Amino acid sequence: GLIERRQDAKDRRLAIIVPTPAGLKQAKTIDESRKAMMRSVHSHFAPERLALLADLLEEYIAAVNAEGLAMIEKATGKP
Repeated sequence: GLIERRQDAKDRRLAIIVPTPAGLKQAKTIDESRKAMMRSVHSHFAPERLALLADLLEEYIAAVNAEGLAMIEKATGKP
């Protein structure tokens, strides 16, 4: 009961998945809980350590993206 399927009005072959009111409520609960947990986790770190973590995560994500693009280029032969 968290999502429902609807047919696209323009193309009835397509199905659109939308959250129900209960689904939206559950998503909000999850979001709020996740944010509260992250605030608690962050409280264990000094501000300069959190800044370092943020920098390292940005560097890591950039490396993952670079490797992903390289794999796509290798597979497709397109830059």
